[in-house]
Amino acid sequence: MSYEQLGFQAEDVLFGEFLQHEEIAASFAAYHKLFCACREKLALPQILSGQTDTAAPELRALRFDGRLAAVELLLHALKTELAQARAQSELSGSLASFLSALEREPDRLSAARTHLARRESAMQVKKDCGVLPAEEEARERRFAAKVRACLEGESGLAVLESEAERSRAAAQTAAEASAVHLENALTFVRGTFGPGQELLIFLTQLQNLPDAQPFLRKSAQFAPLLREVLPE
Repeated sequence: MSYEQLGFQAEDVLFGEFLQHEEIAASFAAYHKLFCACREKLALPQILSGQTDTAAPELRALRFDGRLAAVELLLHALKTELAQARAQSELSGSLASFLSALEREPDRLSAARTHLARRESAMQVKKDCGVLPAEEEARERRFAAKVRACLEGESGLAVLESEAERSRAAAQTAAEASAVHLENALTFVRGTFGPGQELLIFLTQLQNLPDAQPFLRKSAQFAPLLREVLPE
């Protein structure tokens, strides 16, 4: 929570103040305590890196809602990492495409500045028309800022080309790390909870993450585990 990140303790009275409904606030406070307890038991970086023992008696000993909270925490960590990997891949692709469009230009630097200005103008038109999704706007603004910084004060495209190569390598590293972390998470959930409801929930929720699809298709464990919990 942002409140906790500021160094404040999230107490029960806080939920009542914001939610303005006694029963809902009490339920939310109870879940938050459960969430915090699971967060302390769940060593997410170690789990994702495969450095932790899958035998987790503390987690198995929790009530079902506690075990479910642990699964949700792991899913959230994966969702965040997969979204970051996608964003890096999109930036890399945009930079490569942008440079490719300049290959036959006689003055590549001037053309780069012109193309960037046109791209920003097109984005503004879409925004003024109300057809520019917030995520796309954020992505385009990040791209434009990156390109503008690489072109500023330059007499050529060497800095931009270097940034494109760095971005490509970063995207590849992020994708490889995400694939490994996904496999480690699958191993952990199966090893900790067995082929029960926790694994089923984990697998079905993974299927609902759009960013996970490319990784699930290549996963060595996902399909076999799904068959294990959902036999034909």
